[in-house]
Amino acid sequence: MAEDFQVVAPRMRSHSPTLRDIAAVLFRHKRLLSISFCLALVAGLMYTVIFPSYRAEMKVLVRRGRIDPVVTPTQTASPAFEHDEISEEDMNSEVEMLRDADILRAVATENGMGHASWISKLRNQSPEPRIEKSVQRLAAKLEVHPTRKSRLITISFPTAVRCGAEGVL
Repeated sequence: MAEDFQVVAPRMRSHSPTLRDIAAVLFRHKRLLSISFCLALVAGLMYTVIFPSYRAEMKVLVRRGRIDPVVTPTQTASPAFEHDEISEEDMNSEVEMLRDADILRAVATENGMGHASWISKLRNQSPEPRIEKSVQRLAAKLEVHPTRKSRLITISFPTAVRCGAEGVL
């Protein structure tokens, strides 16, 4: 009986690529790498030029009076609200109230602007500084001004569009 013996050479361990191996591949394909970088840069620049940024706008009508007037069986006129004139001081007060840091803080909290991002997790940052930074960004971008010779206040805020979804920054 003939027995077949096979001699099997021990397998060589495959080595993982080192930094030098990766650098050698990149230097061999230097032209392809530079063309890819330039194409990615041009695509990014075209995206910022072609796709517009949006501006959210809102107008608020300022009027004097109560939201829930007192209901009585007889008709009574309130002497405090007989004149419906809004002064410039009242308009400026309303504008400043809309720019108030407490209101902006409530907006930032309600919209989740204080949630932790991966950068703030790396820094071990507490929620309060994140909310304060969001309030500062909101205050810097928010435009509130009264419309001349009217009772309207115009509020506008630029919004960025990323991947089809609207974002605040």
